[in-house]
Amino acid sequence: MWKHSWGFLDNIPLMIGPLNINKLCSIAGNGVDLFFVISGFCMYLMYVAKAGTFVLAEYGHFLRKRFMRIAPAFYVLILVEVVRYMIANHSFPLQTFLYHLFFINIFLPVNVFAPHFWSLATEWHFYLVLPFLFVGIRKRKFIIVRILALIVLCIVCRLFLFYNHQTDLINGSTVSADAIWYRFAEFGFGIIAAKLYLDAFKLPYIFRGFFGFILAFIVAYAGRIFMLTEFVNYFGTNGFIIRALGEPLMTLGFALMMYNLISSKSLFSSFFTGKPLLFIGKISYSMYLWHWIICVGVCRMFKADFGVSNLVFYSALILSVFVAIPVSWLSYKYLELPYFNKSKSAPWLAVIKEGGQL
Repeated sequence: MWKHSWGFLDNIPLMIGPLNINKLCSIAGNGVDLFFVISGFCMYLMYVAKAGTFVLAEYGHFLRKRFMRIAPAFYVLILVEVVRYMIANHSFPLQTFLYHLFFINIFLPVNVFAPHFWSLATEWHFYLVLPFLFVGIRKRKFIIVRILALIVLCIVCRLFLFYNHQTDLINGSTVSADAIWYRFAEFGFGIIAAKLYLDAFKLPYIFRGFFGFILAFIVAYAGRIFMLTEFVNYFGTNGFIIRALGEPLMTLGFALMMYNLISSKSLFSSFFTGKPLLFIGKISYSMYLWHWIICVGVCRMFKADFGVSNLVFYSALILSVFVAIPVSWLSYKYLELPYFNKSKSAPWLAVIKEGGQL
């Protein structure tokens, strides 16, 4: 919400001497990448608990469950987007509507809805792929080898992508890397973490506890620095290699952070299991869906009335958060909770409990 609100208010700088504090804070705006790591972790636990190998009937059941989890709240937002577009343009956005309906909106030539829904399409594509990762594997210990091979393949795809867009990298233009073959590494590190968790694997000592979390954080944000235009350009013609490694290195750090929290006690694990954070976690999917339209509306209103300043930016952000929380809670209660009420006996919960630490 911080990053998007900042963008809606012209990426206004907040200078303290030579340092742009707002730009520095924007480095932390990679919630989607963290979400993909967590998704790889949870989806592996869910699928292994139910099947653990590829079974066609179970594949269909898995997809139905995933669809019922994400589709109701998402489709309500799509209807809201349709109404918003029709009021502004007096026409029905048929192509965009259909692409979103079938979770293929990352392939849209022109998207007239909120752009952040790309990540939900990529998430759905991961669901389509996940069960096939178990084809031909009789012993689960080999899954890590397969995942590592696919992570390497993902990085190769990213190298080709950014090699072919070196001019865009130099200019700081956004290079679309939304497809699953560019993003699999992020899910893959989550899958590996889940497999190690089920095996009761202990992290190396330097990655445990308070200082282990800080070290994992440093790994993650070293990867984030790899994504900065200034850093990429520093390496000249080899800059595309640095950019291609950015998200994989960052999400490796995220996976280490996550594993640290669920496998060792520290100030950080106590903080992230506190009631305020658990509440935000509970409504986070609905907040992801609703935050864009809320931030856009609030920021445009503030900008029209008061112009652009840091006071306007932070005031708009605070109001957006205060609006998003109750809206997201209502969305969770009426569009998500019915799914959870039907899934209270889900077998993957038993698998987690057997692990003894989560």
